[in-house]
Amino acid sequence: MHSRTFCGKRGTVRRLLTMLAVLALGACDHPRLAVQNDGQVDGQVDAEPPTAETCEPITDPALCRAAGCTPASAYRSIMEEGKCVAATLRPVCIAVGETSNNLISTHCRELEDGGFEFVWFGEAVPVDGWEYCDNWEELCGVSSDVCEAQTDRATCEARYCHWAEAARVGVIVDGLCVGWETQTVGMCLTPRPFLTFNDGVSTFATGDLEERAFSMGSSGGARRVLGLMVNAAASFGSDDSGVWRRCRAYDEEPTCGCP
Repeated sequence: MHSRTFCGKRGTVRRLLTMLAVLALGACDHPRLAVQNDGQVDGQVDAEPPTAETCEPITDPALCRAAGCTPASAYRSIMEEGKCVAATLRPVCIAVGETSNNLISTHCRELEDGGFEFVWFGEAVPVDGWEYCDNWEELCGVSSDVCEAQTDRATCEARYCHWAEAARVGVIVDGLCVGWETQTVGMCLTPRPFLTFNDGVSTFATGDLEERAFSMGSSGGARRVLGLMVNAAASFGSDDSGVWRRCRAYDEEPTCGCP
């Protein structure tokens, strides 16, 4: 048995050593070093997890992480007639708990002006000060009837739709696209799930833009293909035609796009 140093005098009677050691552990000022069943050093006090009160005043991402908080981007609703039609992104510092499972989770909080903010994660986690809410893709959006009725850029963008300035239209023969029409057209398209803005600029129009082909069906069964200058995040839809899909490169998927 190894000898121990106590705060008081060293015990001299071997048969009392064990009992004295136990008593001394409670009397000493230095931390106890006996290992608990869970492997944690006895006497080590875990820090309390950060709360919304701690995290949310922090604006610097590095300081946010240093405080044990999580820097993220929150969607702040843009409301029209009591409905969220689009959102603007803003940085937040939030108190995120441990993962509980592998499901996507969305968290919301109401704002004083009647709108709301939400954050979403690819896993289920609690966020202090926020409540679980609906699927983030269903919280905001504008009807395709509204977007498709607009014929100029100003009114299209005023309704939080996406204006395609010079869309190329595919020539469809027997269900396949054989080329592009000579004339480009401007058209108002419905973003899916909704437009988001970063510093006032639509995220569909930022970053690396390139022509991407989209194939969509129609209620009558006919197919259309559009070539649009957008970034990789852009996605569109239509309430009545149903299926929109982004085409891969033509040589990889000739049945979707146009040569």
